[in-house]
Amino acid sequence: MTRFSFTENDAGYARNQTDVGRDLYAAVLQFFTLFPELQRNSFFVTGESYAGKYVPALTYTIHKENPTAKIKINLKGMAIGDGLCDPVSMVDYGDFLYQVGLIDDLDLIYFKQESAKAVDFINQQEWIKAFEVFDSLLNGDKTEGPSYFTNVTGLTKLQLPSTGGT
Repeated sequence: MTRFSFTENDAGYARNQTDVGRDLYAAVLQFFTLFPELQRNSFFVTGESYAGKYVPALTYTIHKENPTAKIKINLKGMAIGDGLCDPVSMVDYGDFLYQVGLIDDLDLIYFKQESAKAVDFINQQEWIKAFEVFDSLLNGDKTEGPSYFTNVTGLTKLQLPSTGGT
């Protein structure tokens, strides 16, 4: 998130999306209190990846609070790129990778099995285990060696031809 979060008591941390929306809304109100000249500007809430949870929480809170708020936020919209909003529904990339020809029948079976394990861990609220299964399957960010996806495709980075970047 912002990495500016702190508390002296664990009860101060957000526990759900309502808490997240409330806390981010308080931060936005503080910003507009410090910079009132920006208050009339169009305001878009944007984010990517795990912000797929934060963006809707903040946007909903602004929408809900604006009618009676002393400081009105000129909310125009929200955007989420590559967002994680529903891990149980989003963890299985097997069908997509198969349909675009990146994995074969056997790899699809393995992807389905591992994705099911990740979903089971999510449902058991075993977040670290769920991450480890998903990471070893697709990203390989925290696992030793390449991910299963990299092993079967040889792909490690997306090369962008127009910029030469990754």
